[in-house]
Amino acid sequence: MKHADFKKNNFVIMENIFSEVELNYLQKLFLKEFSYEEILSNSSEFHLKDKISCFKIIMLSEQASIIQRINELTGFNVREVQTRIYYTNPDCNNLTWHNDSEYNDKRLGGLRVELSKEPYE
Repeated sequence: MKHADFKKNNFVIMENIFSEVELNYLQKLFLKEFSYEEILSNSSEFHLKDKISCFKIIMLSEQASIIQRINELTGFNVREVQTRIYYTNPDCNNLTWHNDSEYNDKRLGGLRVELSKEPYE
């Protein structure tokens, strides 16, 4: 999808953002132990217990080639990235919709990465 498509739809599906080797590695990291935690607004999610694995995921997700691709697709000039690693399942209470600007947040956008083996539809 091109920059114009992103501007029109305000989202883009970025296929193959990770190489097959990187994706397999990431999926193995997500097989490690997670802990169930309650977060804001009575919602819940699972967090990876192994902080070294978290660091490895962050390093892969914040590599320059991915940020450059995001810049090209969105037209933004991303200078800072903050990463949050979690997963949810039907037992979790989803975080209700919230407006980040309420917290004086200066985010330009968000990126959600789904590490499934099947294509997202």
